Amino acid sequence: MRRDSYTDASDPKAEMINRIVMAVGFAGASGWVAWMLGWPLILDINDPDFNPMVGLLGLALGVSLWNGFQAILWYLRLRRFGATRMQLDGPVPAPLGRPLVGRLVFDRPIRPKGAFRVVLTCHDVHESGDDTDAKGRDQAFPVWTQERLIPPEAIHGNGIAFRFDLPASVGPKPVGRISSRRNPYFSGGVFITLPGFRRAYTHGRAPVGRFWRLVATAETEGAPYRAEFIVPILD
Repeated sequence: MRRDSYTDASDPKAEMINRIVMAVGFAGASGWVAWMLGWPLILDINDPDFNPMVGLLGLALGVSLWNGFQAILWYLRLRRFGATRMQLDGPVPAPLGRPLVGRLVFDRPIRPKGAFRVVLTCHDVHESGDDTDAKGRDQAFPVWTQERLIPPEAIHGNGIAFRFDLPASVGPKPVGRISSRRNPYFSGGVFITLPGFRRAYTHGRAPVGRFWRLVATAETEGAPYRAEFIVPILD
């Protein structure tokens, strides 16, 4: 169903709660691993009683501390900036090949040190299983991106306007999942991902999903500003 306008909100509180849950969960996992290993911990790898699970304990603690730090950061953003609303003009979902015009409205005044960086990215979702695997794993990879730098003087009425020129196409349209389109006689396709690279190399395999994400950031005194939105765009 098409609409003439669209509004969505990015609330730091939701991300803060998610980070707190992650921090507590990994802290609990750290405690369980420490209990299983016993005390005192043996860190000397040459000791005959050394247990490699010490590394797992360190990893869980590190993830817990990182998420705890992120939770504090999102709490500071919540107190300083509040929520941000994204307002889109024109038909929604926005069609490809036409401009995407909208506005970000802040709950509280923001005084950035420099320009706002607003980035729109299209992600293709690929199922990394094969045609005989009914339980593929979804992975999202960027296939198109565009960036806008908006100077502080462009803030009007506690918000900033943005405009992106959407491409006519970003590649093959998403299709059904592998498990739902098996061919008992022939199937083919290549899906390659390299560790550490946020990109997939495919041949003969269309994505199973697609989404567009808009991220706005800015450096400020104290916690940096950040807001994220999923943008409704029609292929």
